Amino acid sequence: MQLSNVSSHRGAPMGRTQSHDAADTASAPRRFYLERVRLNNGGYDAGGAYWGIGAPLYRAYSDTSANGKENLPRVETYSRARSRDDAKSEVRKAYPAAQFFR
Repeated sequence: MQLSNVSSHRGAPMGRTQSHDAADTASAPRRFYLERVRLNNGGYDAGGAYWGIGAPLYRAYSDTSANGKENLPRVETYSRARSRDDAKSEVRKAYPAAQFFR
């Protein structure tokens, strides 16, 4: 999924807005897409958001169904992690039943 352009005449925002689910549905089984967000040498993503330099940045966003049976709000979250497996662990802290497409 391509990142939206967030830069403006006032500059770039620090990071991006994250959308989290209510605590009562956070334990529902959810399928997430997980991708590494590439940053340029200045710490900006392709859409112009500033993240700084550091550990790799990962973006996780959910499918809107729990095992294809019920509609749930879409979740999008970002985390710094040394590896893809570490990024999955970060997502599972908030969404214990998280599964990943790839």
